Amino acid sequence: MGIKEQKRHVAKELAARVGISVGALHYYETNQHSPTLDLLYDLAIVMGVDLCDMFENPG
Repeated sequence: MGIKEQKRHVAKELAARVGISVGALHYYETNQHSPTLDLLYDLAIVMGVDLCDMFENPG
């Protein structure tokens, strides 16, 4: 499986685990929409990170 296919697979799995579509996940990743705090909490749990880490500046 190539890198693009792996990324798609991970996105599908993540979206399914938090109950959203892959399209919605893409909108959140590209800042086209803002997720709810509840969704951010669910994403943090699934990804195994602290919710505060979701707000840190990557730069």
